[in-house]
Amino acid sequence: MKVQEEKKSIVIEKSVPPTAKFIGFEIKKEDWDKYKLADGSSLKARFILTGVLMDRTIDEIRRMLKEVAPNEVPKIGFGLRSHSLFATEPPQNLRGTPSGRRYSMEELRNSIVKEDIDFETLKSTWNSYQLENGISLKCRLSPTIISRTDKFDEGGMPIYIIDSTADVKVTMPADIEKIFEQIKKLIDKKPVK
Repeated sequence: MKVQEEKKSIVIEKSVPPTAKFIGFEIKKEDWDKYKLADGSSLKARFILTGVLMDRTIDEIRRMLKEVAPNEVPKIGFGLRSHSLFATEPPQNLRGTPSGRRYSMEELRNSIVKEDIDFETLKSTWNSYQLENGISLKCRLSPTIISRTDKFDEGGMPIYIIDSTADVKVTMPADIEKIFEQIKKLIDKKPVK
């Protein structure tokens, strides 16, 4: 998962130092995304946020922004911990003999029978979270490659391999957003070499 947002006035980086602290959050909205696969299956996907790490407190960010040099782009270390949850509903003709066996990712990748299945997005949702420090997050799961294997789970459903990315939008408290806009105006005024 990649988390990097550039507002031209600030860079929020995925990497955070080992001293970063967890920030509490409240779930405002988490819902399922829905897709129709070209092989006839339905796919449900859900982004689940499990933790947020930051290398600075909100007050340290405010101080840093007040002291930043006009030609400097401030950086904030920001990390997310999350899980991606997928569930498929395949048609009867794709089901097979149930197996309780656990497969390694290598075994699954070597048993792909239908690679890069086309899909149609039926519903895509931005999940939203409110951090205890006033920052708002919106996160969305985006499947990129969906492949079906010749392996089946304990219910006889085909096992899919789903590669995905997470899109993240970060909104700072209003007073910090105003400072960002002021920095952005200064950066935009700089002559291009």
